[in-house]
Order: sequence, then C-alpha cells, then structure tokens
Amino acid sequence: MSVELIAPQATLEQIIAKIIASRQISRLDQRLLMKASCQAALTTQEENLLKQVYELLHRGLLKVVN
Repeated sequence: MSVELIAPQATLEQIIAKIIASRQISRLDQRLLMKASCQAALTTQEENLLKQVYELLHRGLLKVVN
C-alpha cells in the first residue's frame, strides 16, 4: 500500500480527491480540510465535494484512521 502525502497548501479538491480515492480519512486530512475550507469562500463545487465526504462518512463508506 502506498502512502500519498498532501502538502499543507493543498487545495480542497486535492484533499478530497485523496480521501475519496483511499476511502479513508485521517486526523491530518480532517485538519487540512478545515484549514482549506476556512481560508476563502467556497465555490458550489467545493461545497458539493464536502457534502460528498460527509455522505460517505455518514453511510460508513469512509474509514476513519489516526
């Protein structure tokens, strides 16, 4: 299994793409999502991507890891 690192300056889309591709979310991913989503007004596409992550979590399709 390969580990893909995301730089702190990664865009919201990059962070979410990594989460969806790996089917897991870590504490670091969570912090990066929070930071990226608070830096500027979100576009409709970014809001939809965040909703998609929430739905995957809610349905149990994302594994939460440390």
